[in-house]
Amino acid sequence: MNRIWLPAIALFAFTAKAQNINYTDIQHIHTALNHLTVIDLGEPIQFVAAADPDSFQIERAGDKVLLQPLKEGTATNLILWTPSRQVSYELDAPGDIQKMNVLVRSLPVSVRATSEAPSEKERQHIAAMATSQAVLGAQDIAVEQPFKSSSSIVAVSVTRVLRTNEGTYLQFQIVNHSAAPFRATMPAVTQLTPTQTPVSLLALRNHQLTAQTVDGFKAKNTASLSGVSGQIQQADIQPGSSTSGYVLIPTRNGSNPEIYQLDFGSSKSGALIETVVI
Repeated sequence: MNRIWLPAIALFAFTAKAQNINYTDIQHIHTALNHLTVIDLGEPIQFVAAADPDSFQIERAGDKVLLQPLKEGTATNLILWTPSRQVSYELDAPGDIQKMNVLVRSLPVSVRATSEAPSEKERQHIAAMATSQAVLGAQDIAVEQPFKSSSSIVAVSVTRVLRTNEGTYLQFQIVNHSAAPFRATMPAVTQLTPTQTPVSLLALRNHQLTAQTVDGFKAKNTASLSGVSGQIQQADIQPGSSTSGYVLIPTRNGSNPEIYQLDFGSSKSGALIETVVI
């Protein structure tokens, strides 16, 4: 840090636009003896000018200025220049430490704008981008054996998978073919550990398995996974209607394929359990 007293006002007078700033409009900085006050302008400070440099020690450090009063009862004004603006302050005589300004921050408009909340248009654009990425990144779940509809059952199918850094999303659909209303609930998710591999899990990735294929792995049930979240579009499904939803499983993006079982409870036709490899 270099101690500088730069009377650069004349240099800028040729290029600056005419502007009147009244004393009452200038921000006051309260200081205290033997204590530092920091001015943060958020961009490089090119020039510093103080009317009474003997009353304050002023040091420039990049985009910041360090102030320390040296005498009691003396005040002065301070003018700073950056590549984009001129900032003026009134340095009050040092006083009560309880009232001093430790940090005075005056960021440029370009920096302030980045820290503000996005506008409605920007939020819509971000949402549209996220939706596009989800649609383009999702993959279909293949069914080992085509589902045969029945007029008396509730059917569940896992339809799509989306892998992200936060986990793996599984989209599912529930169709009520029965004659009675059905109340859908979020599934409990369990990871299965196979004791034998009659078929490579890589070959079955993104597949919904039949009960026969699942039995071939002689898999051991582990405890239900924690940290699983999700949402169902509509909980109450009337006869002939359907709903969809998703679960988010906390898996590592790009990890080896694993077997997961989704338990949706049961209906009058039996348990609603689907098994997928993702």
